[in-house]
Amino acid sequence: MIGDARPSLGPDAGSILGMPRALLVKAGPHFAVPVLGTIAATIMAGGLGLGALPMSGMYAAHTGQDASAVMGDLMSAVVLANVFCIIFAGLLNGLGKNRPALFAGFNGNGDLIRVKGDRRDLSMPKKAAHSTHITLGKGLLFAAVIFVVGELVGAHLTFLHPYAWAIIMVILKLTGWLPKDLEESATDWGDLINAVPVPALLVGVSLAYIKIDEVLVSLADPAFIILTFLCVLVAGLSSGIIGWLVKFNFVEVAIVPGLVMADIGGSGDVSVLNASERMHLMPFAAITNRIGCTLVLFLTSLMVPMLAL
Repeated sequence: MIGDARPSLGPDAGSILGMPRALLVKAGPHFAVPVLGTIAATIMAGGLGLGALPMSGMYAAHTGQDASAVMGDLMSAVVLANVFCIIFAGLLNGLGKNRPALFAGFNGNGDLIRVKGDRRDLSMPKKAAHSTHITLGKGLLFAAVIFVVGELVGAHLTFLHPYAWAIIMVILKLTGWLPKDLEESATDWGDLINAVPVPALLVGVSLAYIKIDEVLVSLADPAFIILTFLCVLVAGLSSGIIGWLVKFNFVEVAIVPGLVMADIGGSGDVSVLNASERMHLMPFAAITNRIGCTLVLFLTSLMVPMLAL
């Protein structure tokens, strides 16, 4: 099924478990404010693999449409939005280089937070160059357990997609109960899945389920292009303004989480951060996609049933 969450569970679990607990605890509460504000303004996050793919299944299940038709519309929007995100990121980078700054806290020259602190708390630890079979096996087993538990909980608490339940359980790492080696194993397994099967999955979905003629029709519609442009613009501005109010620098927070929530996911994050010359903000882009997509799926689970009324 095109909306199945199985293929992307490994990368999600690994990405979240691989984040330092200090990063989540110290930056998370403040960073959640612009994330929530952007979701409220645009209802988007997760890109293709983490957002559009499971959401197409939700729409199809409650509306009776074919999942491939829904996925075609979603992919058109996400791909076009990704182009606008890269353009806006470059423009914000150019504006940030202007002197003097438009207003206090407009440009942090790469620093996300205006309140100074230890930059080591905002960085990702270095990963091992190689993984053993035992490490990958432990990561696979952990992802499988999380998947099964998510499916069981989702079968009884149907107001939330099993995918979202699984990610919520992964966030329990904040309690500090999970052994360090298990977190590292899940991270290595997630990196492997993200590097090999997921790209192939997205290509397969594109070739097998998506009708290119329908995608081209959407991209040729001026109203569709304008609406997509406005969604990206609102995502960047809402994140920038809300983030600035809670002591983030406008340019940086408009890019992450703002524009990052509207791109195609992992590869889109790299393109957006490259265009803005702020690749060091990748840990926050990872938080945005993983946590943001969980919240969007939660809201989608609540809102989509209304479409069938």
